[in-house]
Amino acid sequence: MKHYDVLIATPGAMMEAQYVKSLVATLAECDKRGITYKFLNNYSSLVHHAREATITGGDGANLNPDDTAPLGGTVTYNKIFWIDSDISWEPWQFFRIYDSDYDVCTGAYLLADGTTTSVHEWGIIGGMPKQKIMQMSEPMKIQSMGFGFVDMKSGVFERIERPWFKHQSQPVKRSDGTEIVDSIGEDVSWCIGAYNAGIDIYFDPDVLVKHMKKMPISW
Repeated sequence: MKHYDVLIATPGAMMEAQYVKSLVATLAECDKRGITYKFLNNYSSLVHHAREATITGGDGANLNPDDTAPLGGTVTYNKIFWIDSDISWEPWQFFRIYDSDYDVCTGAYLLADGTTTSVHEWGIIGGMPKQKIMQMSEPMKIQSMGFGFVDMKSGVFERIERPWFKHQSQPVKRSDGTEIVDSIGEDVSWCIGAYNAGIDIYFDPDVLVKHMKKMPISW
């Protein structure tokens, strides 16, 4: 069975030029370090199906709950590194996360408002403010995150119930007191699955990458 040090997973049919430049530079550095890798990519009109298809290597609509290994268990690997196709980064940021000993470790990127980010603290609604992150110096355990730049050890996905990216739901109150049910994003839903499996998620504040589709927003 083929073994890879890292599976690099990027869903989607189109990639920003800055993403491609970052990826090429990172893979060149992987070659220098003797790190073996496999690039995973697939797409669908539904984001959660695109993620499922990318990590399974097949059809995103194939949400077989009994198929619990990435790529159907056809390879072995040390890490899975998810990078969205609109993220730009420096190779050192990739390796800072890749070399982490946490089961799941993420960097952060800015959301459209330019002040909140892709990481969520425990018990606080909304993304962590940019200004708070800029004052941090140590990694911290977080509640959830976006999937734009995150690394996880082998065995993490295998512990989470499939479908891995099924949408969780939450009640939302109207002004008249009645409730409707809304869906939670596929990335945060994955984090709920990780929590239910006893998996901790850590954020490294030294790794602040760029969300290119939201430019000129920057750190």
